[in-house]
Amino acid sequence: MKKYRCQICGQVVEVNEGESCPVCGADFEMLVPIEEDEEK
Repeated sequence: MKKYRCQICGQVVEVNEGESCPVCGADFEMLVPIEEDEEK
């Protein structure tokens, strides 16, 4: 699984491609992939 930042709620989440944000339910299209060192 990769880490993504949700553009709706701002949370960093770990999901599989195609899944929605587990925090706010936003579609996968709203998740932006991030590098490990970006989440700080």
